[in-house]
Amino acid sequence: MLDNKKLSLQAELPPEKEFLRPVYQYIEKKQPVKMEKVIENFALTFSGRNFQELVERVGESLVEAGCAQKEQSGRLREQNRFVPNPQAVDSVVQCIRAEHGGHSGLPVCDHRGTGAPDRCPV
Repeated sequence: MLDNKKLSLQAELPPEKEFLRPVYQYIEKKQPVKMEKVIENFALTFSGRNFQELVERVGESLVEAGCAQKEQSGRLREQNRFVPNPQAVDSVVQCIRAEHGGHSGLPVCDHRGTGAPDRCPV
C-alpha cells in the first residue's frame, strides 16, 4: 500500500509474484518505507548485490515461463545472463502495439507462445 509516499505491506506475497521476494522482504523489514529508499536499495547501492538478487529472481521466473534462456557470462566473475526468447519478445511487442491501437483494457494475445491466448502481462 502506498500511503503518504510510503510503502507498507497489506498481504502476503502471492506465489506467482515470488520473483519480487527481495523487494517484499525489504519493505517488510523497513515498513513504512519511502519508495525512494526502496529504489535506492535496489538500484543505487555500491555493491549492486540487492539489484543482482532481484535480476536473478526475475530472470529465473522468465526462464520458467519460457520467455528467456539462462547463460553464463563474465570473464573475471561468472554470472548469469538472461537472453530473451525472440518469440516471447515479438509477442509482447504485439501486445503493446494492440494496447496502443485503441483497445480498452489489456489486449488478448499469446505472449507465452502456447497457442492459447490470454491477457497480456504488459
